[in-house]
Amino acid sequence: MLPAFITKELLALRRDPHALAVLFLMPTAFILVMSLALRDSFRLEAESTLRVMVIDEDQSPASRRLLQVAGTQATPPSAVDDARAALRRRDVDVLATIGSGFERALAARETPPLSLLAEPGTPIALLERERGRWERALGILRAEVALRSLAALAPALGEIDLAAQDGTHASVMLRSASPVPLTSVQQSVPAWLVFAMFFVALPVSTLLIGERQQGTLDRLRSLAVPPLVLVLGKLVPFYLVHLLQVAAMLAVGRWIVPLVGGDALSLEVNPAALLLVASATSFAALGLALLVASLARTAEQATIGAGGANIILGALGGIMVPKQVMPAAMQSITKLSPMGWGLDAFVDVFARQAGVADVALGSLTLVAFGAITLALGVGRLQRVA
Repeated sequence: MLPAFITKELLALRRDPHALAVLFLMPTAFILVMSLALRDSFRLEAESTLRVMVIDEDQSPASRRLLQVAGTQATPPSAVDDARAALRRRDVDVLATIGSGFERALAARETPPLSLLAEPGTPIALLERERGRWERALGILRAEVALRSLAALAPALGEIDLAAQDGTHASVMLRSASPVPLTSVQQSVPAWLVFAMFFVALPVSTLLIGERQQGTLDRLRSLAVPPLVLVLGKLVPFYLVHLLQVAAMLAVGRWIVPLVGGDALSLEVNPAALLLVASATSFAALGLALLVASLARTAEQATIGAGGANIILGALGGIMVPKQVMPAAMQSITKLSPMGWGLDAFVDVFARQAGVADVALGSLTLVAFGAITLALGVGRLQRVA
């Protein structure tokens, strides 16, 4: 009997192109877009993508040396007004200005006039990287000035090129604590996979409401179909859909994202841990789906309720915005969302090569959430039947 119910649900889902688009096409599109948009944000060593223009008002040997160490060139004096206008037009992201008196202030051990003017929409992380480049160059110039002041005691000190010394560019090594560093695709695939898995509430609700309105559920009860079979007939087929989602999104991250310029998803994971996390997340999503379906009386109510709940849980769970870029207070709020639990567990599997024991607690939390919402949903269905 149960295989017949499973087949019925899968056939009904196959005839619903909108549900299939939500479950498969939507996360694919988000994975592709977000993996590319956040690519450099997760790289330990990434080139700056800022458009920077430089104005050298000092026109001195010291200012030219600063430009040399920073690895850039100044805008010709005749184009200074155009440079300021370009910032107003948002044609550039940062306008660096070496003010008049730069060489004099440097020699006098004063704060030299060097400023960065940023377009308001420029990401802070990229601005900090750009400021670090200028801070490093300025630090080298100050050290060279100090060495030249000692040249009378040791002439060789005045000839040292600090910018060319070994270790100047990477004196502090930055490495990941994991053998598989977290990349944008390893954040995007789990995030939008979890989001799509919870959107199973839409087809579950639509099918269940249709059966209630058409009297199908009443006929099944009149045939003395056990309640457990009715529930499993809803859960098992969509659990299989979830496993298909996992396989499809892994394929997208591993083979499709690199084709458009992103990083490839690492599949060096513990298969048992991946299956555990996927199953626990599926159970939590199905429990919430059945609860939403039991509360909604029409397909419109189900669409609004399921969509609204998923968007809120996704925003709170670090799906829309990666948790790593959230303020500390917001990061703690992600612990309130089951999507956040699922995302953390998936990231542990993909980026930290976690085993079953490492994801057991997170998976148990998801199962507990699924059990509670499933019990509430089944109880509600029995009361309204």
